[in-house]
Amino acid sequence: METARKKDKEEMEAARQKDRRIGEEMEAAHQKDKEEIEGARLNEREDIEATRQKDKEEMDATSTVTSCADEQ
Repeated sequence: METARKKDKEEMEAARQKDRRIGEEMEAAHQKDKEEIEGARLNEREDIEATRQKDKEEMDATSTVTSCADEQ
C-alpha cells in the first residue's frame, strides 16, 4: 500500500513537472510570436516611412521642376 502511494506521488510529481515544462514552452512560443509580430510591425512602419519619404522627395523634385519651368 505504501509503495503504491509513493509510486502515485512520484507519478503526480512527474506529471506536474511535465505540465510545468509544457507551460514554459508555450510561454516561450508566445513570447517569440509577440517578438515576431512586433518586428513585423516595426518593419511595416519603417516601410511606410520610407515610402512617405520617397513620395515627399518625388513631390519636391516635381515641384522644383515645375517652378523652374515656370521661371523660364
